[in-house]
Amino acid sequence: MRLVIKDYLIHLKEKDELDLLLCDLLLQMGYITDSKPETGNRQYGVDIRAHNEDEVVLCVVKQGNLNRKNWDADQNAVRQSLDEIKDVYIKLIHGVEREKRLHIAVVTNGVMEETVRPNWEGYVSQNTEWDGLNVLIEFWNIDKLVDDIQKYLFDEHIFDTNLQDLLRRALYFIGESDYRNTHFERIIDSYIIQLNNKDSAKQRKKKLAGLFIASQMVAQYAEEANVYKISVSVTEYLIIKYWQYLLAHDGLGKVQYGEWLQKFLAAYEKWNHKYYEAVRCCCEGEKRLPYYNSVEQRVLLYEVLGYLTSYAYYLSFQAQFNKVSERKCQQVTGSI
Repeated sequence: MRLVIKDYLIHLKEKDELDLLLCDLLLQMGYITDSKPETGNRQYGVDIRAHNEDEVVLCVVKQGNLNRKNWDADQNAVRQSLDEIKDVYIKLIHGVEREKRLHIAVVTNGVMEETVRPNWEGYVSQNTEWDGLNVLIEFWNIDKLVDDIQKYLFDEHIFDTNLQDLLRRALYFIGESDYRNTHFERIIDSYIIQLNNKDSAKQRKKKLAGLFIASQMVAQYAEEANVYKISVSVTEYLIIKYWQYLLAHDGLGKVQYGEWLQKFLAAYEKWNHKYYEAVRCCCEGEKRLPYYNSVEQRVLLYEVLGYLTSYAYYLSFQAQFNKVSERKCQQVTGSI
């Protein structure tokens, strides 16, 4: 299981993937996140800010290994981000939060290369107090992330032998022409069954976070294999089963459930958009569906139409509130 989670984390992009996962992780670790990361929006070196009763945590998120290049090469390097926090952001901490310990975490889905370790250790040893605040600077590498995800985001039942086998199968057979959706369906079903209205807030968030990560592992692996229809299918199934649960347990309209529904819907839209961009040339360009077998061509044609029609129908409702969705809906409808 560690290897599966680790392989999944390695493929996450810095923005809108690794940073959003870190927000869920921090929340489950007992922190309150004060800001949601947004693409192109980093405030004075800080990607994520969170706090609890004892400390303020400021996260600098980077993809890949920490090496000499991204340590101190340009204005987006780690050292420059840390200096921005020290010189500017620290002035924005006021009131009771100045009495807390300041915890700086440089987070990556890689490791620290030995060539940069002396620079890192020297910087940490020379920066233990900023503007009167005690400072702890740590490096969170991919192994720490794997440990914390196992501890805080996965329920124990995901480690049952049966479900471990299902997850391995769901990932291993991606790319095969006879891929069975039952691999991921049974994983999602097992999580949904575990949900209980009597769960504490922490228990509920842990189960839903585990459900989301397990499903998106499958989606991410499918992207690597350029089989976006699996990414769409697993997220679609996730939404359908979660919606059924909300209907059965009077969860619609409740904030603690609605925020996860929004997260699932955002993933559905993301994977549908990637699928659309991948098949768009078959709809509009010269490289249309290959004509080597009339029966197979017809199957492919209606498969593409089915996915795009469902996506356009979804966007048609989103378009009532969002101009971006309205434009996407018009694009997809034109391709159909």
